[in-house]
Amino acid sequence: MMRILRWITVLITLVVIMGAGALAYSFAQTRPLTLIVYMTKPQTPAVVQWAAWHSFFVFHPTRGEVRRLNEQAGARYAAIFDNREHAETILDHLLEHGVNIDSVDEASGLTALQGAALQGDEKAVNLLLSGNAKPNAVGRPNSEGNPSLTPLEIAKKARDKEGGSNSGNYDDIIAALRKALNE
Repeated sequence: MMRILRWITVLITLVVIMGAGALAYSFAQTRPLTLIVYMTKPQTPAVVQWAAWHSFFVFHPTRGEVRRLNEQAGARYAAIFDNREHAETILDHLLEHGVNIDSVDEASGLTALQGAALQGDEKAVNLLLSGNAKPNAVGRPNSEGNPSLTPLEIAKKARDKEGGSNSGNYDDIIAALRKALNE
């Protein structure tokens, strides 16, 4: 009887180790943004969140991923986290591996900070500023050739356009950007 129990224990241990290995291999091949989504979705099982978190720091970002993240103003992805400490840890990791916090998104022509200011995302603005994003960095000129606006100018325009209930959020963003610019 003891011999059968030992074999069952060995078999279960091997299955668990093989499953963990398969998950690690899978996460090593997964794009960083997908791992970030796994880490932040509340419905993701805790073991998968844990594995995604650790895989992100062990396997990512590669050189190719850094290039792609810079093409997407990828520093903004750290702001997906509700937990400020986790967001800062992810942002620091991305920056340490070569992601440029002031890179310009190829699709929108905006930096991560400009995009956060436009969307009224105070949490993202503060996170990016804490990561030393340049508060006066601008993206590409628009299709008419007009120069891109600074994040502060974008936030002011968005506040004036939005008005009403969301203007307080823009006021806080404007205050944070002014502080960063020493205005």
